[in-house]
Amino acid sequence: MQPFINPGAPMQKTHGKQTVQTDTPDQDAILQRKNRRRLYVDIVMLFSLAVNALLGIIKMPFLYDPLMPFFQIVNFTMLSYVHDISGGLLIIAVGYHIILNWKRFKFLLKKAKPTHSKGDR
Repeated sequence: MQPFINPGAPMQKTHGKQTVQTDTPDQDAILQRKNRRRLYVDIVMLFSLAVNALLGIIKMPFLYDPLMPFFQIVNFTMLSYVHDISGGLLIIAVGYHIILNWKRFKFLLKKAKPTHSKGDR
């Protein structure tokens, strides 16, 4: 039989020698899910950027002649299509990344102070 856990009561978790107090078990699970989502979004952004950059370099006009044998194996139109899909996926992932980290962005923008040189005043 498991002990009764009050969902509204604060919890204590031990991390090494430190004891960290979280508000509720639900909040801790939400933070873990958000961190997992952030990791997945970052992996998608990294993969999309790598594919997009590689295909963008391959598609450069001055590389078309040296890579002509490669284009006989792989269709140039297919590479262009994959490049476009990868770019769209990257844009979506960046937008979702901004949504996930919006509170942090707001915090950093509030803390940022404009720097003025003596001549600007």
